[in-house]
Amino acid sequence: MSVEDYVTERARRLNVSSPRPDTKSAFWSFEVPHPELPAGEGLSNMYIAEAWAESENAKAPDSARYLEGTRGGRALGNLRLWDKSVHQALDFTPEHGQDVARTAWSTLSQRYAEASTGEVAVFAPSAYPSSVLYNNELPALRTNPDVGLDNIKFVYEPPREWPETARNELGEDSMRAQAQFAWDDAPRYPSARPPRRKAPGKANSAGTQRSCCP
Repeated sequence: MSVEDYVTERARRLNVSSPRPDTKSAFWSFEVPHPELPAGEGLSNMYIAEAWAESENAKAPDSARYLEGTRGGRALGNLRLWDKSVHQALDFTPEHGQDVARTAWSTLSQRYAEASTGEVAVFAPSAYPSSVLYNNELPALRTNPDVGLDNIKFVYEPPREWPETARNELGEDSMRAQAQFAWDDAPRYPSARPPRRKAPGKANSAGTQRSCCP
């Protein structure tokens, strides 16, 4: 079995089950500005989701979770699939190493969404069309009979650079859980168009981050 196949198969088997039927799951994508970081850099929303889960669990144990904090997420994170040193050790090109990591984390992310129940919290203003959130997690949540479209809740308000009309008409959670607002020549781009946005920058690579562009 190749390294690529081993990693993907491992992602298919790792434990991402919810500790309780009423545990609330967090999802995240990209980053947010932070005053203590250099210009052009942001704080990965993974850390925001982590802090939220820790705060909720301090009040009621096992009431909240995020992917990288699950047993399976920690195990996959320990492989450090995004690290350049790991790519070099495996004789991967940078592009191939990124592809292997993204495939593994996309696989685990989708399984995490499929295992979620009830209302979920999304730490992102919207889903970028190349992200794991858009391509794997949100579709799995929408079709998950234990979640569904109505239980997908975005924690952040719609992007402030959207015109007011677009914020009012397209900012509903149900719309942001289905549409993408970045590429007007790609599917699921709404006709009431907010201005095109630049692709978000890379998220921090520290910890058990699953992707440069989750």
